[in-house]
Amino acid sequence: MYENLTIQQVRDKLAEMDGWKYEPEQVDGMGAQAHYWWRWTISSSHGGRTYSNTHPFPETLDAAAAALPKHWLGTICNWMGKSTAQAWPPIADGNHYISDGPNEIVARYRLALTCRLADKEAK
Repeated sequence: MYENLTIQQVRDKLAEMDGWKYEPEQVDGMGAQAHYWWRWTISSSHGGRTYSNTHPFPETLDAAAAALPKHWLGTICNWMGKSTAQAWPPIADGNHYISDGPNEIVARYRLALTCRLADKEAK
């Protein structure tokens, strides 16, 4: 379903699903910009916002693995230079989701997005 999205597009969609927003900020009169991510928090510091100057979903294997919802069972297979990630929903109904990518990070992030959207549809 999301096989044609780039790794950046998938990471951005996951961040947005977690409430993060991306904004460039004008930092001087010369047109220089700083880019950052932010989301609302309960904290009163920074006007109730949490800021990050790095992407909330870094392009790392650990972050990609952690993006899969905790109640899903996932596996990864690397074969012939391609990675395939599979996941099964918490209710054993015989369905499962498969996502491919040129490497394990891309496959895992695509699978995480698919599973999160399946959870959203199930609600």
